[in-house]
Amino acid sequence: MLRIKGLLDRPPSLMTNGDERGITAEFPFPMLSMLLQVQTEDYNTNLGHGLLTLLRLSDNPGDALPGDCLEINERELASLTRSYFVGSWCDDPQGLRTFVTFLPNVLFSPATIERMVVSDAMRAMWVSQDLLGYFWAENYERALARKTNMFLTDLWWRLNPPPPSGRPSRSGRGDRAGRPPRTGSPPTAMRRARRSAAPQNPHEMCRF
Repeated sequence: MLRIKGLLDRPPSLMTNGDERGITAEFPFPMLSMLLQVQTEDYNTNLGHGLLTLLRLSDNPGDALPGDCLEINERELASLTRSYFVGSWCDDPQGLRTFVTFLPNVLFSPATIERMVVSDAMRAMWVSQDLLGYFWAENYERALARKTNMFLTDLWWRLNPPPPSGRPSRSGRGDRAGRPPRTGSPPTAMRRARRSAAPQNPHEMCRF
């Protein structure tokens, strides 16, 4: 799994992390990012333990995508995606379109896992570029800057929590959210730090 993490931990991935038990990678998408999750400890009541991969869209951009998951399946099968069609598109509990693949351990081989992960990365590129017209080579730097800014902002708030407001709620336990309202903003230097994170030649990406 660490070898596969190293394979994904470069453009076009915006951020990749994981260990021997699983990997998470994010790819460019019009609003937020597209999330790829690889889990090695999943269990299926009929097939036993195996590898579960989830390619989840962070948002469903309206009419740009076909209105039914089966329609996306049909459209992918009719397109040159360069990916294995092992699994199906469906809606997750939050209503987000997700491509789900499960491979039982009986089919395990390092090459099979690598092919399935690269296949989902190619599928992510197909959704962005063919269905939405959102080309990674043109938008990677902006998507990376947006993701870096979100990460640095969240990190700054974690390291610099605001002081208590001193205003108890009706229950006398603090504000309704259980924490004081945030004030101020992250330092300008942290917001600008994202600019140095983009690759020098974004047109050399999308090659696995």
